[in-house]
Amino acid sequence: MEPTTVLTAALGATRDQERDDSSDQVARAMARLWLSMAGMRRQMGGWAQSQGLSLSACIVLRPLVRFGPLRSSALAEAVCLDTSWISRQVAHLVERGLVERRADRADGRVCILAATEAGVEAVARLQQSLDEYMVGKVSGWSERDRRRLAMLLGRLAGELEAPAR
Repeated sequence: MEPTTVLTAALGATRDQERDDSSDQVARAMARLWLSMAGMRRQMGGWAQSQGLSLSACIVLRPLVRFGPLRSSALAEAVCLDTSWISRQVAHLVERGLVERRADRADGRVCILAATEAGVEAVARLQQSLDEYMVGKVSGWSERDRRRLAMLLGRLAGELEAPAR
């Protein structure tokens, strides 16, 4: 059984029962997208392994590059994972020279985590690998469709990142 069929069944709907409401269609498409992203996760994992990293380490490194230096608690919140898990990943990244620990200027007892130049470069290479993967997936699409998808996904990402109202 296909993952999307399993998901549809798990959500309590069959194709005959699906409503035409566009909000429902978006929710079902997002659920299907989530399941189908396994290929992208495999791509990231393959790249990470080629760099001597784990996919988990990449998950921790990306927000440090995107948001800048963070406390481990803020990093854990950014990736929705436990601080003990973050601590193990950070130890590996520090050992590899991709992350450094700094004293917090406001409170010297607190440790701030920051991506090093090598960490920033590693994330740039990861992003390039993901870009190449996605280009291959949408290469048969028209330029107009690709631009529209990028615009709509960016808009959705903004909504998902915004605080709950």
